[in-house]
Order: sequence, then structure tokens, then C-alpha cells
Amino acid sequence: TGFDTGNLATVHPDIRGRIVGTNLVPPTANWIDTNGHGTHVTGTAAGNGAVTAQYAGVAPLSNVIVEADINTGNLIPQNVVNAFNFSYNQNSRIHSNSWGSNNNGYLAINTQIDNYLRQNDELVATWAGPNNNFGRPGLEDNSKNIISVCASENSRTQPGPPFPYPSNNPNRIATFATQGPVLADGRTKVDVVAPGAAIISTRSVFADCHGPMVPGANPTGNYTYCSGCSQATPHVAGIAALIREYLRTVKHESSIASTLVKAFIINGAVDLFGSPGTNVIRNVPDPRQGWGRVNLTKSLMPCGDNICVAYETNTLTATGNAKNLTLRFPEGKRIEITLVWLDAGGTSAANRHLINNLDLAFSNGSAYFKGNRLVNGRSVEGGSADLINNVEKIILPNGVTEGFWNVSVSATNTPQPPTKYSVVIAGIQGVDSVNKSNNLTSSFFRSQNNERRVVYATAVGLPANTNVDVYVIPFKKGRDWKNSFSLAGLDVTDRGGNLAVMTDINGTFKAKKLWDTLNTNRRIIQRHSGLFNIVVEA
Repeated sequence: TGFDTGNLATVHPDIRGRIVGTNLVPPTANWIDTNGHGTHVTGTAAGNGAVTAQYAGVAPLSNVIVEADINTGNLIPQNVVNAFNFSYNQNSRIHSNSWGSNNNGYLAINTQIDNYLRQNDELVATWAGPNNNFGRPGLEDNSKNIISVCASENSRTQPGPPFPYPSNNPNRIATFATQGPVLADGRTKVDVVAPGAAIISTRSVFADCHGPMVPGANPTGNYTYCSGCSQATPHVAGIAALIREYLRTVKHESSIASTLVKAFIINGAVDLFGSPGTNVIRNVPDPRQGWGRVNLTKSLMPCGDNICVAYETNTLTATGNAKNLTLRFPEGKRIEITLVWLDAGGTSAANRHLINNLDLAFSNGSAYFKGNRLVNGRSVEGGSADLINNVEKIILPNGVTEGFWNVSVSATNTPQPPTKYSVVIAGIQGVDSVNKSNNLTSSFFRSQNNERRVVYATAVGLPANTNVDVYVIPFKKGRDWKNSFSLAGLDVTDRGGNLAVMTDINGTFKAKKLWDTLNTNRRIIQRHSGLFNIVVEA
């Protein structure tokens, strides 16, 4: 609906100076916001709290492109590809869409959206579901390659003025929210939820966004309340911006696929089932909450300062291809693994709109878990593979037996290759041992005369060009690898010494020979059945 005054010099102070483009249809149109909706959702995603700091948005340092289409009376853009293209060509990689049609199907516009996002694989598109009191999802948010969003409540008490929606329990789905699945083929939608009830954000000088002005916020009324899945969606767009910033500046990733951002968001989402006062009807994936309420901390740092998240973006080029990651997992720690891929656009006449089918699996040779085979919110063995979704997840709240497990992504049926995917794995042991060929292993090389073993390591998730000290620590089953773990507290016979190394541009030191342990020190590396943890201090 535009943004505030439609004038770069006089727009809301919380956004002023950071609008880097305007896309107007027709080009002679203005972008004055007489509705209030566009101003409100923009502040949630990107407001910096210049007027009142506590009302800053999720990504307050981000730049903004305003798009306004006044050719239609129902505020639905006529050409979504034009909107995508305009912002993408100006280097925007996040497109927040708080609009949509109330049609639960899969039509030509869904095909356009899915194909565009597949071809422009860094663009993250968040999309609001309709506010239809637990009715079905809308049209555009049924697309496969977007992040479909609807609303949980909030953590505030009722605002001063009368307000029509409860907003005091963030673990409860908002009463106005939509619910899935997609009627056309049963796919899980919505993907995630975020707070969307009684949200305070920037106010257009011309309108209150269908909610009361914030009482006493400031004398000129710069903020207003508003509720809706529209208000939840920019929260997720802001989180996507922060994840991209983290991957770019901390992990030094130069190319960040939308699948990786989406996988991080879904992997960290919190299952609301069972929370006090909740009104979700079952564990994830659930028609009302999708994969749960977004949680940025849980997405990026589920183990605090400890590194326990691995990720990969790759491409499968033909049916039958597979990629495998073998990682060590500790005993009894929560594991979540999310696979997301970009699928080709489907056709409205099809009974199933998934074109390229990938499958996620997690195994150690005896136990075998498939993606989306969940009972009561946790993965179970057996059953058939998912044939309809391009998101698959494995959840093991109580973890697994300690050891090396294989995460596999398989191209089960991909008639329109290639298929780009990302997988995010939370709950790994962290930096661990590898053999000379860079294959992870729990047993180290021993020469025939038993005089030395050679230790190698690989870094998981470290920033590029990081100077680190590496220690080899004998594995002890009872040792607790928490934030309080201290190398200084180890017995001298537990410390394998240290060696300064530097990570490469990918954040790894592949098959890096750390040091040789001579016969005189062999007691350090032979204890505890030859199992070790390699600890990195960055």
C-alpha cells in the first residue's frame, strides 16, 4: 500500500535515509500510504527505532525498497515477477509479501513464483497467509519455494484501547490465523508462525493500519497497533536478513541460497504443542503452526557458544544421485535436521505439485530415520518416504547413541534437474577427527610397529581465516561438553598439546596434519579405546 508520506525527505524517521529504491505501478503513481498497512509491516522488518528505541524492527540496519501497485482495487500486485525482478536487480535478496489472494489452490501465479525463485536461487520470499479464522491457506502462499507465514499471539497484555484479538500468549496461535494443509495436494502450509497479534510498529501519517494508535507513545503518533498474518510475515523477513548477515560476516559465505536461509529458520522453529494455554491441535508439522514459531537463537546457536550446527548447500543433477555427510553426534542431545530444496513450478491440473522429489535420511547402520516420518513431534523408524513436500525434517528430542551417523540426501525422482538443496544439522559433536583422506573417523591411523599415530582434524562451521588452537582430548563418555568446559581444567595427561592453524576460505582445514604423537607420548592417545574429541579455541 506504499509507505507513509511517499516522500523520501519526510517519511517516517525509523526508515528515513534507508529507502534505496521505489517500484511504482504505473511509474507515474505515488507511494503515499493512505491505508497504513505497508508502513506498519515495513517498520516491523526494518525500523530502527529512531523515534522510540523499543519499537525498532527485527533488522534495523537493513535497506528498504518500496513497491506499490495501485492498478488494482484489492491491493494485489498484477505482476509478481516484475516486483521480484525490480528488487533482485537492485541486489535485494529478501522479498516480504504481506498480501495475497483467498484461493486455496495451485494456479499459474504459483508456477511463476516457484520458477522465478528456483532460477534466482538467492531470493528469499516470505508470504503471509490470509486472516480467515483457521480457514485454508491463500493462493500465493501455497507456492513451494516461499516461506509461508501466519501468526501466533504476542507477549503483551491487552492494549489500553479495546482490541479485538487476544495477544498475551506467544505460544498460542492467533484466533484470526489460517491453517493448512494445501487442499490441492496436502502439502504442509503454513511453514512457520511468528508473533502477529497487537504488533506495535511504524504508523503512516494518514492511517492507523486498522488498529489503535499506541497511547502515549509520542506526541505525534509515530506508532500504531495492528494484527494479522501480514504482521507476522515481516518478522520472518527480518530474521532471514539476520541469518544472511550471519552467514556472510561470520561464516564468510559469498553465495547464500534461499534454501539455506529457509532451512535455518525451520530447523530452529519451536513446537508450540503442549505449551500452557496453547490451541495448536498436534505436534509439528501441524496445520496451524507448520513447523513451529520462529526462534533465531535456536536456529543459529542452539548450543550456546558451542559449535553444534553443520550445514551444506549442494546440487543433485540426476535421479539416483545422493550426497552423504558423516558426523559424530553426542549421546542424549537433541538433534534436528532440515532439508529444503528448490522445486520446479508445477501445473494446476496435477494431483501432486511436487516435481523433483528428494529424500532425507539419518542412519548409523542399524537405526534408520526418514524425513517427515514423525509421531508426536519426533522421528520414528519405518514408514514410507514423503512424496509431496519440498521440506523434510528429522527431530530426535532425546538424541541418539554416541557415534558417527550418516545424513543422506537422495534424488529419488528428479525429472527436471538440477535440484539445488540445503541441509542444516543441529546437535553434532562439533569439530572432530578425520583421516588423511578427510573422511570422518573415530579411529586414528596406527603404523605397523605401533610407534606413532597421526592426528588430523576438520573444522565445522568456523569463520574463514580464523587463527585457532587445536587440542586433542581423549573421549570420556561422562564428560559434559557445555559452555563451562575449560581446557585449563584438564589433567595434563588429558591434553594432547596444541597447534596453531588457520581455516581456509571455506572455514575448514581439510586433512590438516596437526602433529605426530611419538612413542613416548603414546599413553595420551591410546586411552579410552582410541576415541577423541578435537577441541578448537578460536
